[in-house]
Amino acid sequence: MNNSGLSLFEAYSVAYDAISKRLAVAAQDNGVTIQSAPGSSLYNAVYGADGTNVAINDRTLSAQGLSAFYVTDQNFNVSRIILNSDGHIVSPNTTGTYGFGAYVNFDTAIADAYFSSPLVLNKNDPTRIAVAGSSVYVTQDTLSGANGTNAATVNLSLTNVGSTGAGEQVSKLAYGTNDNRDVLLAGSTSGLWLSTTSAANSLVNLPAYVGATPTGLVFDPRSQNRFY
Repeated sequence: MNNSGLSLFEAYSVAYDAISKRLAVAAQDNGVTIQSAPGSSLYNAVYGADGTNVAINDRTLSAQGLSAFYVTDQNFNVSRIILNSDGHIVSPNTTGTYGFGAYVNFDTAIADAYFSSPLVLNKNDPTRIAVAGSSVYVTQDTLSGANGTNAATVNLSLTNVGSTGAGEQVSKLAYGTNDNRDVLLAGSTSGLWLSTTSAANSLVNLPAYVGATPTGLVFDPRSQNRFY
């Protein structure tokens, strides 16, 4: 608490749901919270501990009035929460006392996952997901079949796109453009890394970049050849 009596809030990730018209925030000590109503200053906690990522797919299930929220904690546990247009959670809450939603289980351990490991959704196809530790991985949650909205556990297969070096830490990811949904950019303590296919072992270093560890990455959505 500060002297004014207001809680200090250290946000790591913010996302907006176009279906329920709500913001979601991942923050230090506050887990992940979702706005209680559009425009409200009240946020409801949906995940405990330190919230590190929140990403929202509000396109795939939009015809059903549903959105998929992906949230992570400081140990890179991942949960998927399905919200309806009224902001109510409609997915099974099988993560136990730790949080809401269904636990996301990867078939491969993420090498060197750490506190700030990133999780992003593809800008072209938000069913596609990229995650990273020292290696970068891609997967896909179709939100159908065994991983439909009523799934108690979401089981996803990872493809290892490549390593940025043993013990390195990937800080940021950018994934997908209008002209190439497979393009993937990673920033790490060892520089910038790119794959244009997201295939296994396709990640290559971009030696022209000589800056510090990237704190933000974004593609121009029009072109795989332009990023910031």
